[in-house]
Amino acid sequence: MNLLWLPEKHYLFKNTYGQQIIDNREIFVSKFAYKSFSGYAYGQLHRMTYGAHQGYMGKKRRELVEKFGFDVKNACTLIRLLKMGMEFLVTGELQVDRPEKHQLIEIKKGLWTLEQVKKRADELFVGLEKAFIKSKLPNKPDYDKANKLLIEITEGYLIPKRR
Repeated sequence: MNLLWLPEKHYLFKNTYGQQIIDNREIFVSKFAYKSFSGYAYGQLHRMTYGAHQGYMGKKRRELVEKFGFDVKNACTLIRLLKMGMEFLVTGELQVDRPEKHQLIEIKKGLWTLEQVKKRADELFVGLEKAFIKSKLPNKPDYDKANKLLIEITEGYLIPKRR
């Protein structure tokens, strides 16, 4: 979903089919996002503290975990996801360039303790739940419109228009 809300300057390439999807992004918006954001955030919370010995980490990242006692990259992603999820459930839009980027950088640099991150995450999980309950978004995406768009894009690609 992030790709559908990028500021224009961040697209390295975008063809007419990509623009069609962006122009119709509202058909993909729904409360389903709650499960995606909360599930991904819970995964980050777990990996932040228990994933220290996972094979996916390079030497540099493993050293950061040893230095701070938790994975600061997962911690940063955790807080970002919770904030984005709350905003999405309220507005139906994603703000990819984060207004709290300085706070996220602080977390990634290890300037927050594990306790501070967990406390903030607990608050944001509550906020995410409240945003879900109060959300005015549709319960599910508009599958009919999404399928029509998919067919239109596929046909446009496979059946070139005659000049």
